[in-house]
Amino acid sequence: MSSSPGAQFVDTHRSELIQKVHMVMQVVEELLSQGLLNEETHLQISTANTDEEKMIELYKALDAGGDEVKSAFYLELRDYEPHLFHDL
Repeated sequence: MSSSPGAQFVDTHRSELIQKVHMVMQVVEELLSQGLLNEETHLQISTANTDEEKMIELYKALDAGGDEVKSAFYLELRDYEPHLFHDL
């Protein structure tokens, strides 16, 4: 189970976030610039066809990266798609 509130939110709302996040690549670019994703992961996500497929690939990286990466994703999501937090 996730220990940080951000990581817990990311785990709890996985299916909703996969369906609703549209600014996937902007968030991915931020995580890459912070050194939390590598180029290979960036490429896998960017070549996915739809936002949903991109989010599925991103979640693989989030799961592998653990709470630190999930918390960073949560913070970027709050910046790029704050409306999601009103819906969830």
